[in-house]
Amino acid sequence: MISSPRLQLLPHLSLLVLLSCGEHSSSLDEADASAVDAMVTPDADPGCTADIAQTFFADQDGDGYGSPDLVAIDCTAPEGFVENDNDCDDTDSRNNPDAPEICDGLDNDCDAATTETCPDNCLPQLTMSPNGGTKVYLFCNQGLTHAAAATVCEGESMEMVRVDDLEEQSYLSAQRVIAFGVRPETWIGASDPIENTWVWADGTGFWQGRANGTPIDDLFNFWRAGEPNDGGNNEDCALMLDSPNGRWDDRPCGLGRRFICERSEAP
Repeated sequence: MISSPRLQLLPHLSLLVLLSCGEHSSSLDEADASAVDAMVTPDADPGCTADIAQTFFADQDGDGYGSPDLVAIDCTAPEGFVENDNDCDDTDSRNNPDAPEICDGLDNDCDAATTETCPDNCLPQLTMSPNGGTKVYLFCNQGLTHAAAATVCEGESMEMVRVDDLEEQSYLSAQRVIAFGVRPETWIGASDPIENTWVWADGTGFWQGRANGTPIDDLFNFWRAGEPNDGGNNEDCALMLDSPNGRWDDRPCGLGRRFICERSEAP
């Protein structure tokens, strides 16, 4: 949250048109002039009055684009404020007028007219995440190796899906029916690039060892009984099985399987 001792935050809709430089008429009587001057930030720059003040807009996500929801009136921009109010989502720096439009069901570039183009046979799904934000999943109905699937995700500013709890696991396994028509074996973003140390795509370790191993930092896991076991075939990537609950198994990373990407939006 932006804060500064120099700020007086005002609802955008309460601003007077007289606040912009040059718009303060010299014909205003003293009472009107006093009312306008009162709207300038009390600790504004010395000599800053309403006839030369500007309206600055809060840039809470630091992407250079402000929101009309919070404003400050001063002669120079306070810290965390900018001159424009062009941001359509000031909670996430990845969504602004300069952002690329990706396949996530959201207006990334703040232009509703831009067509969202998805990778072949990929379907975005949005859901609420536990922290109050939005989580975007991309269910891709094409059989790719684990590495190729990761590349598709990265092209959409996403990662291979990380599963954090049983609720998310159940949701993802059920959504496969909607996205794919069935519950096929489905790559997730888990692998053990260092043998027997399983990590998510973001580098977070969650499992140490094989079937008799242990969780790392008590993080969620959903291995099928007897897995992971490496199987003697360099089974270094994890997938959801085609069962309703989608228990995890380790398989060779070169297999062609459907996959899920994800992107977490700010709350």
